[in-house]
Amino acid sequence: MVNPSRSEQAGSFCWSCQGWVAVGSAFCATCQVIQPVAAQVDFFALFSLSAAFDLDAARLQQPYQDLQRAFHPDRFVQRSATERRLSLEQVTHLNRAYQTVKDPLLRSEYLLERSGQGGAIDEKALNREPAFLMEVMEQREALEEVEITDPQAMQRLQSLRREADQRIAQELAALRALHGATAVDWQAVARCNHRLRYQRRFLEAMDQVEEQLWQQDG
Repeated sequence: MVNPSRSEQAGSFCWSCQGWVAVGSAFCATCQVIQPVAAQVDFFALFSLSAAFDLDAARLQQPYQDLQRAFHPDRFVQRSATERRLSLEQVTHLNRAYQTVKDPLLRSEYLLERSGQGGAIDEKALNREPAFLMEVMEQREALEEVEITDPQAMQRLQSLRREADQRIAQELAALRALHGATAVDWQAVARCNHRLRYQRRFLEAMDQVEEQLWQQDG
C-alpha cells in the first residue's frame, strides 16, 4: 500500500521547525513547540469524546484540566512572544470548547452547527410559532403582574421559577430524544434550542426582579 504524502494527510507544518504536525496536535512532535489552534478540530475531539448530546459532563474534567496545565500561560513566560501568544489562543479556545460541551443548550446548538443544517433554520419563523408566542406572552404577563410591594411577591416568583424549571426540563428531555434518533430532525432541534434559550432569559429576568425584592427588604 502506498502511504499518502504529507500534503494529502490532515495536518500542517510546524511554524518553528517545519516538522509535520498531525491535525489536532497542539505541540509539534519534532521540536515540542506549541502550535496555533487547529480550526478543523471540533470541540468534542479536543476532549476525546464522541460528538453526542447525551454525555457525562464529569468525563470532561480530567482532559480539560490536563489541557489547562499544558497550555497555561505561566508555562510560557520565558518563551518567545509567539509561543506566549499561542498559549493564550489555545487556552481561550479550550475554555470556549469546555463551556460549549459542558452546557446542554450550547452543546445542542454546536451539534446543530456541526451538522451543517444551521443555515437552513429560519430564526424569525421560530419566533412566530403560535405555541411559542403564547408561552412567551403568558410568562411575561405573569412576571409583570408581580408587584414589588406585594408581601406575596417572593412566593409568586418562586412559583414562576418552578414552572420555568419544569419547561426547561421538558425541553432538555426533548433534545435528548431528538439527538438520540437515528435520523435527527434538525428543525425540531432548532425549535427546542430556541425555546430553551428563551426560558433561560426568562430566569434571568426573574433574577432581576428578585434582586429588587431583596434590595427593598434590605
